[in-house]
Amino acid sequence: MSVQKSKIIFVVLDGLGDRPLPALGNKTPLEAAHTPHLDSLASQGIAGLVTILPEGIAPESDQGMLALLGYDVFKHYTGRGVLEAYGYGVPFNRGDVIMRVNFATAEQDTITDIQGGKLADDEAVALAQALAPLTEVSGVKARFVRTKGYRGVLILSGTALSSDVSNTHPGYRIVRGNVSTSLPVQGKVLKKIRCEPLGRTAAAKRTADAVNAYVEQAESLLAAHPVNKERLRKEMPQANTLLMRSASSALPKLRKVKGRWLLLADMPVESAIGKLAGMDVMKTPENLADAAMAVGASFGKYDSFYVHIKETDTHAHRGDADAKKRALERIDAEFFGTLAEHINLADAVVVVTGDHATPCNLRAHAADPVPVLFCGKGVRANGVPAFNESACRGGIRMAGHDVMKKALELAAGISKP
Repeated sequence: MSVQKSKIIFVVLDGLGDRPLPALGNKTPLEAAHTPHLDSLASQGIAGLVTILPEGIAPESDQGMLALLGYDVFKHYTGRGVLEAYGYGVPFNRGDVIMRVNFATAEQDTITDIQGGKLADDEAVALAQALAPLTEVSGVKARFVRTKGYRGVLILSGTALSSDVSNTHPGYRIVRGNVSTSLPVQGKVLKKIRCEPLGRTAAAKRTADAVNAYVEQAESLLAAHPVNKERLRKEMPQANTLLMRSASSALPKLRKVKGRWLLLADMPVESAIGKLAGMDVMKTPENLADAAMAVGASFGKYDSFYVHIKETDTHAHRGDADAKKRALERIDAEFFGTLAEHINLADAVVVVTGDHATPCNLRAHAADPVPVLFCGKGVRANGVPAFNESACRGGIRMAGHDVMKKALELAAGISKP
């Protein structure tokens, strides 16, 4: 690879891709949105569709980020739990098994993930505090730490533990190694499932038994909590159980990115990957214009930037297509509009894509390809007139792990079709 001549601004819109929706005149939120800045970038550069992971896998955000950075997900991904803990600064020891946790709603033998609903921060904090006395289950030390929103991690500590166990979250299925796929569960009656050992080892069985025991004891504490009694009074879904997924016990070993990179991210898992890849990490300002100005203010200090914007995915998980459309319009006007005011984008290679699709009608991740664009110094247009799913079908097709390679080639001035 030749020396990088241009800076890279790599922007990832979480859950960008979608499907045509009757509520939007059979358009996707991106197709229905007014996005003149993104459309201009696409028309001046190379645009098309990227399939983030092969084999019809609907990737989680961490898997999508690893692929976009050029890593082989099947080789490097070790699981979500350990990344969530590391990114949030939760201490853990070698040999611990860590699982990503969601608060959820249980009614008899059915389960509903609360991520599409609302759980206020103060409610989540109070519920996490209620779990603090639960420090040992089945002879295994246990510790729950809330990370962000309805999310948390469970750390199991002791001898003879194994991360080779299944999820209790019915919305995710492990497909190969540690890689999982999101399942389209919206509108389906989901049955509660137990954690099972994936191997025949005593350690895997001990770990699975500990997970199940923790969930059972946690449910007793959560059901009696004033937060849930108040939610029940208001006819709101109770956060009375926990969904576990992506057990892991070791951080991935990632080769360092070339040059000085600044990562702007507001979620623990993206921060974790950035740190492991050798990036400096900054929390993404809530104000999109401020995020763009943060890139501008650091432009002389760094070679490249990776900016992760979460809001699009949040609305899609709630099934709110109009809110996702409006979020895309704000991102276009406030982030990309401000960025153009503070940086001469012709002197950089700008990459815009998503880490996965989150169709509003599924309220879950999907394996659908997502739009991608490359624009900037020396990039010749390939005739895609706008940045959306239908327009990008007429452009290039590529795999997720080739996006960073393409960006580096363009930044080095290497012209390839």
